[in-house]
Amino acid sequence: MKRKHVSHYFAGIIKTIGDRLWMHNITVCNC
Repeated sequence: MKRKHVSHYFAGIIKTIGDRLWMHNITVCNC
């Protein structure tokens, strides 16, 4: 149970970082 909770927590972090990188790339690319 705890392991699953940890994976969900890390998945949230990865998604947040991914979204920020995606937005950053859009801004830099300006496309």
